[in-house]
Amino acid sequence: MARVVFLLIVLCQVAEGHAATSTLTLGPDLSYRVIAEDGKPLSFQEVRQKFEEADAGPYQTDIFSAGYSDTTYWLTFHLPQKAFAEGKRLLRLAPTYLDHVRVHYREVAAGDAPWRIYNTGDLSPMPRGDLDYRFAVIELPVPDAGRGYEFLIRVQSTSATLLHATFWSEASFANSTASADSFWGFYFGLAIFSSTFALYLALVFSSRLLWAVFSFSVSYVLVACIQGYIDWLSPLPSLHLQHYLTSTSVMLSYPVLIWMAAESIRLREHLPVLYRYVTRTAFAMAFILLSIPLGFFGQGMAILVSIYLVLVLVLLVSTGYVIWVERFRLSTLLLAAGPLILMGVSGIALSSAFGFIRFNANIYLIWQYMLVVNMMLAIGITVARIVGQKREQADKEKLALELDIEREARFHQRQFMGLVSHEFRTPLSIISATLQNLEGGEVQSEALAMRYRKMSRAIDRLIQLTDNCLADARLAAQSLYVDRQPTLLHVLVHSAAAIVGLSERHQLRVTVDGLDRSDTEVFGPTVLVDTALMKIALSNVLDNAVKYSEGGVVHLDCRTGRERLTMSVIDQGCGISESEAPYVFEQYHRVSAGGGSGRQGVGLGLFVARQIAESHGGKLELTDSGAEGCRFEFTIPFREESDRVQ
Repeated sequence: MARVVFLLIVLCQVAEGHAATSTLTLGPDLSYRVIAEDGKPLSFQEVRQKFEEADAGPYQTDIFSAGYSDTTYWLTFHLPQKAFAEGKRLLRLAPTYLDHVRVHYREVAAGDAPWRIYNTGDLSPMPRGDLDYRFAVIELPVPDAGRGYEFLIRVQSTSATLLHATFWSEASFANSTASADSFWGFYFGLAIFSSTFALYLALVFSSRLLWAVFSFSVSYVLVACIQGYIDWLSPLPSLHLQHYLTSTSVMLSYPVLIWMAAESIRLREHLPVLYRYVTRTAFAMAFILLSIPLGFFGQGMAILVSIYLVLVLVLLVSTGYVIWVERFRLSTLLLAAGPLILMGVSGIALSSAFGFIRFNANIYLIWQYMLVVNMMLAIGITVARIVGQKREQADKEKLALELDIEREARFHQRQFMGLVSHEFRTPLSIISATLQNLEGGEVQSEALAMRYRKMSRAIDRLIQLTDNCLADARLAAQSLYVDRQPTLLHVLVHSAAAIVGLSERHQLRVTVDGLDRSDTEVFGPTVLVDTALMKIALSNVLDNAVKYSEGGVVHLDCRTGRERLTMSVIDQGCGISESEAPYVFEQYHRVSAGGGSGRQGVGLGLFVARQIAESHGGKLELTDSGAEGCRFEFTIPFREESDRVQ
């Protein structure tokens, strides 16, 4: 991009790099006087008489610019003999969009020399001068009398009224036109490429910004009209296509620039209401085109520019806000810079066209070059942004696919584990019942009784594992139903804590509201829970207390309040490290810290326990973990409102 900008600047300097000594400009180099027709057309003789009566006022040294006006102006000036030191001169008249320009000139002689007349302008046939060129060019031979030429020029236009007249030597004109045409060939080639590329990308990516960038290509049509290429290269110059395209393209370029600026700063994402206001107003500006066939182009331009300037102020403030919100992101700064510079340059050009400031051709050149630079920059950044978005979208789709695969695998895993657990449950129950019968009979030795207890402990663990797998599958189902039934607290505690009694290294201590109930068969109130699920949840936590401690007391503390039941399981293990504490309730996570041995399991116990607590409207938390052990705390609703005892 930097090389393109540099090349444009170099070509610009070559195209406009004629020597100041060989070219004269009306105004800066040749002063002139002006007369305006006050509604009544003036004849050539009347104008001459007014100039001779000094009604034209003082001489002016600026390039003539009268703004958008239907008034006809007459200019008079003198081209001295010394201007012909290098031979004959070529008078080039610009801009091309002046409707009518009539040039009266004659040699300054002692007698009354005859006047020569040339009619040119946007509505004149081609060629519009002595040379077949895109600008009107008049050949001025070296005057015989040696006093130069006297000029009287009539200028009339429905567009911006200005006259940029320059006098060239043959050599400087040839060099300038050759380099200028080479430059404009490169310029329009780049414009066609960038416009076609923008259209292709807009069709491929369906980006609003790319469509706005492509729409802004209408400005290239305006440049081609200003440089005179449309009529010069047109096979039917009599249609005056350039005349109408100039008016249309200049009116369309401003609303399209507003739209492109709004898309460049992503106003739709940050300020959607303001975006709708700006874009709808820009769309409404396009209807001012109706002023062209109605003959109110100047008034239409005044209305359009007034709306345009208001929108520019709105976009300037909005751009500052968006840049601040996006924390001065480089892509946002670059995308916003192009339209902002164009709006700034167009504001200066409009002030010049309306006659508020002095005309400067360099302003229009900068605006023309910035069109290409802005389009290339916008295309590059937009494509980079879209590619990034496509990459993010692809990553999201890949992640979604992987999640779907994971969900399906988890579903099949649960089905398999549920099936296996269900098939294990029946034979394990038979083995457990048989073992109870053996324990109830005559035991021949203490060693055999110990074996029976170990077998019972192992079977209970297997039964607990199958219950966890079945509970996990049930909890994962979308149609989970918690069957709450009135259950005596002591029944729930005794059935869940039986797993502690099978350990030879641990003792169970049960307290209810501060009172020791370890040796009491019946205690506590009635709670409303799903007995099977709550038994699994409580036994899982108690089983962990046994597994992750070498021995000692496993304390089950129950506190009954008016609204909730709290059950705390306290062990005397080595605790859980701070790094692993946040993950103890994750599915399939097994804690590696703490003491104890024989840690069987697959990491479902605490996960299932918390899920069961939450399905009852309660919670399970690790409230304490240290070198002296862990404390897990259940908090569940004591009973539903309808089941409270009065």
